[in-house]
Amino acid sequence: MRLTLFFLAAYIPALLCAQEKKRPDVYYEDLRTFKKQVIMFPENTGHIHFANIGFIRVIDARADTAAIGFSQKKFNRAFLVTAPSLRDNAEQLVNDYTSTPSNPSVDTVLMVIRKFWFSDKLDAEGARPRLNDIVDTSVFNSGIVVKIEFYLRKPGGYFPLYRYDSLVGGDSREAMIRTALCASLEKMAAMDADGFATSLRRQQLSWAAIEEFSHRGTALPILTDAARESGVYMTFEEFKNNHPSQKKFSLRRGDLADVLYVEDSTGKEYATRSVWGYCRDKELFIYSAGMFFHLQRICDAFYFYGVKNVNHIEMNMNHNNANPYSPELIVPQVGNEVMMFNTLTQKNYKLVRRPFQLDLESGKIY
Repeated sequence: MRLTLFFLAAYIPALLCAQEKKRPDVYYEDLRTFKKQVIMFPENTGHIHFANIGFIRVIDARADTAAIGFSQKKFNRAFLVTAPSLRDNAEQLVNDYTSTPSNPSVDTVLMVIRKFWFSDKLDAEGARPRLNDIVDTSVFNSGIVVKIEFYLRKPGGYFPLYRYDSLVGGDSREAMIRTALCASLEKMAAMDADGFATSLRRQQLSWAAIEEFSHRGTALPILTDAARESGVYMTFEEFKNNHPSQKKFSLRRGDLADVLYVEDSTGKEYATRSVWGYCRDKELFIYSAGMFFHLQRICDAFYFYGVKNVNHIEMNMNHNNANPYSPELIVPQVGNEVMMFNTLTQKNYKLVRRPFQLDLESGKIY
């Protein structure tokens, strides 16, 4: 019996102890110092025929036109770029891909790229865990977030055609680029077949209207206001509008989570995790994975180097197969006794920092 008690005293604390990797109270890395990895644009491997389009003109209307994504692998974190530019390479690829008539009187299509961003950390739905499975709740995919708008140019202005909004994956970055740009033209082929009859019944837009619409994301108060207001952003909308609703707050940092305290209407302080971020001394911080990370502006885009979610691997120990709905942990035999007690769960938390971009339209990070 003494041997049994001694074993329990030594074994149970070891099982209950979570393996945690602590982080410093303040962690900041200037993303402008990140290296740049050049991505080569693929060569054209096919053709699509248009009878009423002579040329596709590309406009890059993204918040940051210098990069096309991040490499977020553990040992290769860098901005992905293409030379000379996304606009030039995309325009060459789509026009090489299309077969058009030589008649100079045919129309021109305007292709406005609003999103085109590589990420190795795009959310993906994983299978539901089963009993005794090792569950990795941090499942991601690599791909390109794409949003492209098309307009048909006619005398007097432009007619809106359609928007291509997709998440494109593939075996390589070159294959993803080809798929994203070429697939965006498929709907246009069907519209071209009937001479764009439906589109020509829509309201015609001026170039100024298209330009204003394409760059509306850069007119946000958080980008245009001369000063940033200090306080807590309870929502993404408060952040975009540079209008934090909670002015008085304090922050306590933990090993695996930060706790932010705000005041209620009576002046009493309380903890809350229902926040988007905060601003202090003109510096911005975003709340992600239970922690706050420094948010950095580059051009008209925001980035941070931090954690999207805690990589949490949870493993249930051996279970009593006789009753899977009331699992028990079977401890190795001590002498002639076998001890059984409720299942203990071992958790392993990892804080792995990577670069992310904030989507100013949706509030997503990737």
